[in-house]
Amino acid sequence: MQLVFSSSGDKLNLKTSEVAEWYVQQLDKDKVNYFHHIDRPIAKTMSKLRTVLENTNDFFTKKFNIDVFEKYIGRQLTQNDLNHIHEDWVKLHHDKPGMIRLLEQLSQQRLNDFRDINEFVHEYEDGQMYEYRNYKEQRWAIDNPFGTKILNWNHWQIQIEGNNLGRSTYQKWLNFDDNAVDTDTADMLTMSGNLFIDIKQPRTLHPPKEYQDYCAKHNIECVNSDYVNFANFEDNIDIVRQAFEKNTDDTFFFKT
Repeated sequence: MQLVFSSSGDKLNLKTSEVAEWYVQQLDKDKVNYFHHIDRPIAKTMSKLRTVLENTNDFFTKKFNIDVFEKYIGRQLTQNDLNHIHEDWVKLHHDKPGMIRLLEQLSQQRLNDFRDINEFVHEYEDGQMYEYRNYKEQRWAIDNPFGTKILNWNHWQIQIEGNNLGRSTYQKWLNFDDNAVDTDTADMLTMSGNLFIDIKQPRTLHPPKEYQDYCAKHNIECVNSDYVNFANFEDNIDIVRQAFEKNTDDTFFFKT
């Protein structure tokens, strides 16, 4: 399965599953297999990071003959670059312990730029989240025929949001609702046209012990959500991220 950006034709391979294939079939059947973005703040963060890197490099090179950030200027920054930028930023503190005090005396703006390098690296890494929809006004949703067996706790990268009245079991526990079994309890009864995309490391997770105790108390399943992953993500992390940043105003569709 592939995620394809409509205008550019850029393609990203996905790890498929029975649920994902069925979901795309329903999208095609209802002619709603197209998704537009809701918000994209992450591109702004990368732009801000490049700006403070350039400002800091220019000032440090001219004022202190320090060119540690020179190699990152004017290039597409990868995750490996971000790792090294952060490492260089920390080492500069260790190697030049008086740098912060000196910058405070010379220029508050240059001090802010230097500190913002660290802030924007973390903001970019932590903010790899996008929301897409296949509708603008009338919401699209389809009944979930798989039940709760598809709901797990792992951190995946593409989440199909439910479109349900009421709250999920987990939301009930999270919000101190001890009435776990009632007509307002809804664990992914439908799948909607809302997708949340989180381009971080996939990982295996487990429910909190307190939530497990809550489920045991009420004799209910300990469920959460279902996701899809990008294929070979560790090798293609920069390709995936850059594809979403590049196709800022594009829509995408799924191709099987």
